[in-house]
Amino acid sequence: MRQNYLLILLEKTSFIVVLFLLISKLKIFKNIFEKDKYTQKDLFVISIIFTVLSIMGTYNGIVYKGSILNTRIITIVSGGILFGPFVSIPTGIISGVHRLLMYPGSMTSIPCFISSIFAGIFSGLFYKKIRPNYKVFYGILVGIISENITIILIYLLCTPKELALDIIHTIYLPLVVGQFGIGFMVSIVNTIEKDKKDIEARKKAEMSALQRQINPHFIFNALNTIASFIRFDPKKARDLIISLSTYLRHNLELNDNLINIKKK
Repeated sequence: MRQNYLLILLEKTSFIVVLFLLISKLKIFKNIFEKDKYTQKDLFVISIIFTVLSIMGTYNGIVYKGSILNTRIITIVSGGILFGPFVSIPTGIISGVHRLLMYPGSMTSIPCFISSIFAGIFSGLFYKKIRPNYKVFYGILVGIISENITIILIYLLCTPKELALDIIHTIYLPLVVGQFGIGFMVSIVNTIEKDKKDIEARKKAEMSALQRQINPHFIFNALNTIASFIRFDPKKARDLIISLSTYLRHNLELNDNLINIKKK
């Protein structure tokens, strides 16, 4: 039976991951995920996305003797690892309150409420401290720690102990294994960011190649123009030489960046 719960939770985790993937493909959300810095409006929109996914995870959960085997912690932690505490803490609080009110008489409601808030705070703390290459690993680790907090609280707060132990024995492995869903959600956003950087690098390379083709023609034409001005307007020719030297100096200083030809 426990193996069945594991398979069912993996299916539900896959559903949340696929749903998040589809959301990330929408232009309005993809544009947000591609940003290097997020505005308050961006974080508000992202918070709504992760809160809805977290609540859906609870609704889509598996009821077992007063407990709900669900994917709520996966989305809370993913929000924190990817976008910081301004996303994960509201998501943790709102989805935790929803879990508490959804089954107020459930013996695991309070432990799940507390662990949801803990997951939101704990995952948000790692946002600025983790390098992008390690977000998948730390995301899964934070998710496993958060679910272990849930298990500890169930043991400490729930009675009778025999039932609490039975619940722990049944849901622990599925909850822990399900945290690998965090890795997939983090990877989705990392891929969007990587694709953006690859496109920018390709555009820069194309622009550099174009500049290398244009610059010799530009200098050749500029020198011819100056030569013609020397004959009948030496002062204008002098000004053109100064402008050309200024342009070349800036071009050397800033390498391949675009230089405004009118800049002096």
